[in-house]
Amino acid sequence: MKTESTLTGPNLIQRIYQLALFRILRSCIPLQAGLIVLFAVLNISDGMLTYYGLIYCDLVEANPILDFVSRAFGTGCSIVVIKALIVVPLAYAFISRSSIQRCRGTLVLIMGNLLYFWVVGNNANLILFADL
Repeated sequence: MKTESTLTGPNLIQRIYQLALFRILRSCIPLQAGLIVLFAVLNISDGMLTYYGLIYCDLVEANPILDFVSRAFGTGCSIVVIKALIVVPLAYAFISRSSIQRCRGTLVLIMGNLLYFWVVGNNANLILFADL
């Protein structure tokens, strides 16, 4: 009876590829965790700056959803609820590993953080140069 080694030729290349892919995926997990924490911090900062700008600087909310909800439920409550609706599902997806398992998710998180850096910077700029 002839036995073939499972780690020769194409099988060896496939196994090397699988190990390399596993290492790449494993290295993305801490980066994704940090990016999700940064995303949460940026959203909290955005919420605080939005609240401060709306209450103390008489700025007008540009987000029509937040504007509608804040008229119905109050500014502070609506900001907390909307920010929770953004951050909690993202954290759940990361914890459950149901949708963010690849490094492609890392790119999405980086783009989301870049967007929120701009939003927080824009809000800070509006508040700094607002007429009090």
